[in-house]
Amino acid sequence: MIVWLDAHIGQQDNCRALKDKFRELTNSFRVASTVEECRSFLPQIKDRKVFFIIQGSLSEAIVPDIEQIIPDEMEPVVYLFCFDRAKYANFGVEHDCILRGQIYDHQDELLDNLTTDLNKYACERIVDRARQELFSQFTKTFIQGVSYGFKIFNSPIVAVQN
Repeated sequence: MIVWLDAHIGQQDNCRALKDKFRELTNSFRVASTVEECRSFLPQIKDRKVFFIIQGSLSEAIVPDIEQIIPDEMEPVVYLFCFDRAKYANFGVEHDCILRGQIYDHQDELLDNLTTDLNKYACERIVDRARQELFSQFTKTFIQGVSYGFKIFNSPIVAVQN
């Protein structure tokens, strides 16, 4: 899921082409133009990996809420999007979610890194699902084998005469 909080981009008619690019990356794309709007749907995010793009000037108001509401094991990722990276550098290093996403001042760099991170996450999910499926199949086969062996072990012994 991608959540973009930006006073300008969050408005419906602004930056349509850019928002369309993000919608191509995922079918779960939300845009908010205010901290309150973004904050209102944070509790609805459950058991989903979330990638946030946050306007620099709104970051100090929302990042603590993200860290408080989104469980640590979900490892939320925050990309700060601003005109002056240095201005938010100290704030960024204080928050793991920003360290995972970083700070950007150009939309193409942000889009490239977000695309890379989404692809990496998708690959990790595919591998995790494959492991779960293999483990499930192994467990089922093992249990069937143990059950079959138990039946053989408990069957009456037939004496063989020469």
